[in-house]
This record gives sequence, structure tokens and C-alpha cells, in this order.
Amino acid sequence: MTAIEKMRAYIEKTGRTSPNYALGWDETIELTGLEDKFEIIQIAFHYGRAKGYREGKKEAGWP
Repeated sequence: MTAIEKMRAYIEKTGRTSPNYALGWDETIELTGLEDKFEIIQIAFHYGRAKGYREGKKEAGWP
């Protein structure tokens, strides 16, 4: 199993997230406008982590 396959399996195992806590189309388009591919990945990862954290807080009933 490749690293990408493992990542996709992990995502599938975790389940779908609410659209309110996912990377939106407009955000995706803006990211593709950046030239530095590492920066694109870094921003997307950190943004996704922050969105996931907020979703987790909401599910747990935290403010």
C-alpha cells in the first residue's frame, strides 16, 4: 500500500466532515494560484487541522 493509499484509507476511516469544516471550492482555487507547492500543502494541512479541531470542539459541546 502506497503512502497515498494509506492517507486515503485513513480519511475514509475517519468519515466525512461537515461542509462547514471542510476546505471550500473558493479556498481550493486560491491555493492553486500559489506557485510554491510546499506552501500550498502546508497551508491546506494547517487549515484542515484547525477546521477539524473546531469541528471536534463543536461535537464535544465545547464553546
